Amino acid sequence: MYEKAIDLVENEYHCPTFSMYTGPRNVRSASLAEKYGLTNTHEFREYFYNVTDDRESHGFRYADWKRATELVLPLKDEYDGFLSINRTMYRINETNIKALADQGHFYECDGTVIGVGSRFQHGSKLFISVMKGDYEKAIDFAVALAKVRNIPQITCTFSSANEELRKALEDYGFEFLADLITKERTY
Repeated sequence: MYEKAIDLVENEYHCPTFSMYTGPRNVRSASLAEKYGLTNTHEFREYFYNVTDDRESHGFRYADWKRATELVLPLKDEYDGFLSINRTMYRINETNIKALADQGHFYECDGTVIGVGSRFQHGSKLFISVMKGDYEKAIDFAVALAKVRNIPQITCTFSSANEELRKALEDYGFEFLADLITKERTY
């Protein structure tokens, strides 16, 4: 698998980096990645919340790509440079923000921003990729959105260094799911 992926990265797509995630205690996976030249670059935590009750949506509205760029780019350091949706890490940059905004991923309300959506698990999980401002209000919106879409669980994966977000999630009732690391090879 690594040989094929590296071949695609180097010879077909000409990507500047090749990354993967694993658990910090998954020695086999980490060793295999290291065999192919990937090294530890980032640490993430993942939390989940089972949606059982109704919440207020607080008037959040879609943020188009220009507005989303204004709101999310300044959060780059706080999020260690990445947004995560279903354990896919997206670098925080204008290109990715535009692509996600074009899919309806970013919302705002009274100075609070949230990135929320799904990738492959549209009916089973809603993913929070970024939040800043009134965390409780933003999570209420995510819960309301999940309820409307009949999605039973919300997941948030974020930089382990983001203690403010960790505390907000725990205060709301999110439960710890996993520690993750990314390994990366730069070309």
